[in-house]
Amino acid sequence: KPDHGLFIDDVFDPSPASTAGIQPGDLILSISDTKIVSVVDFQQALYYFSGTKVPIRFFRDGKEMLKIMQIEKRPAAANRK
Repeated sequence: KPDHGLFIDDVFDPSPASTAGIQPGDLILSISDTKIVSVVDFQQALYYFSGTKVPIRFFRDGKEMLKIMQIEKRPAAANRK
């Protein structure tokens, strides 16, 4: 079992995560080559890769898996200064 990752407890449908096949119970290990250890890492990666397709590495049922996921572009309202 991995020593890091972000546990997914819910996935909205439809969403980029559900389209990519991410499921509740998955453990997100990395986005692109960015190691995910905390919620902050996850949020920063989503912000950094906004509007692009990236590989998502995750752990499910004792196996590491890899999917390509389109990260949605951040809405303008989310870009507060």
